[in-house]
Amino acid sequence: MKEYANSYTKTLDMGTTLTAILLVNNEAFVINIGDSRTYKLVNSKLFQVTTDQNLWNSTPEAERQDIQASGVYGERANDVTFWKVLTSALGPKKTLKIDTYYIDKPYGTYILTTDGVHDYIDNDITAATLTNQNTTLKEKCKIIVEDAKENMSTDNLSILIIEVKQ
Repeated sequence: MKEYANSYTKTLDMGTTLTAILLVNNEAFVINIGDSRTYKLVNSKLFQVTTDQNLWNSTPEAERQDIQASGVYGERANDVTFWKVLTSALGPKKTLKIDTYYIDKPYGTYILTTDGVHDYIDNDITAATLTNQNTTLKEKCKIIVEDAKENMSTDNLSILIIEVKQ
């Protein structure tokens, strides 16, 4: 990728995010870069395993309050734009930080998504889709992606559902 980017300088600022799960010997290891996410379904509710690597999560609460109160960034300092700026991504000129998470006894259902999916779905509706025993994993993925599209997602819509059996 770096060789390509050096040859085509317009691509030097390209980047992507990643979340992945490795299942080994009744343990799970999750990695996360950027704002892709891993969730686990527990008792018919979705719980976010990963934390987005963005300005909001990397700025202490007191400093966030000071920034918002000062008005220095005006209307731009809102949840939709300013605070969602990534602090880590994969790419030739990107800052890379890999967060790791450990899950003991990882049995259950996991959903890995890009922000084009998780920013545009309702967690309760998604949990209901995931618990529906009458649909395949592929059908569940399609339903969740369609839900994101119906909620006006224009971003990358990537999803993976994993069921870990005992």
